[in-house]
Amino acid sequence: MLKEHGSQLSAKTANNILIELGILEIQSRSSTSQGTKYFKCLTERGLEFGKNLVSPHNQRETQPHYYLARFPELLDRINDYLSGATVMGGAA
Repeated sequence: MLKEHGSQLSAKTANNILIELGILEIQSRSSTSQGTKYFKCLTERGLEFGKNLVSPHNQRETQPHYYLARFPELLDRINDYLSGATVMGGAA
């Protein structure tokens, strides 16, 4: 969706910014073969921009699914963060 909206950001960079903004978080679960596995999910704040779907790779993980209609606003918040502007009601 980033490229579709004209953004040059990688998904990894966008996700790191969303974590900084409190919209996305990293969760973990135990794995019998590889110790701890990590996955991303939307926070309570992030749920206004999408929903957490069960991962098709593992039923014990979620993955964020962003709403098309809300994505431009989410991208604006990412761009505001990059430009150093105040976002999320006063928290940078």
